[in-house]
Amino acid sequence: MRPGRSRPVDRAPRAAALRAGPRFPRWTGIALALTAAGCGGYGELCEAAMKCRGGNDADTEACAIELDRLEQRSELLECADEWSSLAACVEQDGRCEGDQFSAACDAERTAWEQCSDLELSL
Repeated sequence: MRPGRSRPVDRAPRAAALRAGPRFPRWTGIALALTAAGCGGYGELCEAAMKCRGGNDADTEACAIELDRLEQRSELLECADEWSSLAACVEQDGRCEGDQFSAACDAERTAWEQCSDLELSL
């Protein structure tokens, strides 16, 4: 190795360990997987998404917990910037259409999924 050059970081072992944990439920709607909106973390976003889908308080709480876990895993996998971009997009573009809460954030979602190797259902 040449002086001044660092070795590439192998994230595969840590990523594999993180993915080995419990799988997240497959939410229908991007808003259920993103955005740290306002005070209270993901509560406001999850409340809006659950209202759209006809969920209850327990669904809202479960949504917020899952989004917190995704955010934490993203940070551990060094994908916080990708997560933040995706969250900002959903916060800006999230909308309710029928019983689906969605946002046009495909590029941001793809960048986050490629970085983190975690899945997000749209």
